[in-house]
Amino acid sequence: DTLILTTIGNIPIKDIVNNKLKLKVISYNEDTKQLEEKKIVNWFNNGTKQGLNFRSTYVTDNHKMFNGVGWDAAGVWI
Repeated sequence: DTLILTTIGNIPIKDIVNNKLKLKVISYNEDTKQLEEKKIVNWFNNGTKQGLNFRSTYVTDNHKMFNGVGWDAAGVWI
């Protein structure tokens, strides 16, 4: 299970989605180049899909990942 960094610690994404937890996650702000707290505004259960292991984080190949300059699909990094 992929862990999501929140303001109260790492929580499995399935717990966040299945329980519609109202939390703040730690997010990267491209403009300020800083980490910041962001409120979860919606929950989506996309089911189980074949994923890629990227630095111990499992994502689908079309999941957008920030590369330091812009966004790429995770599949182009593997």
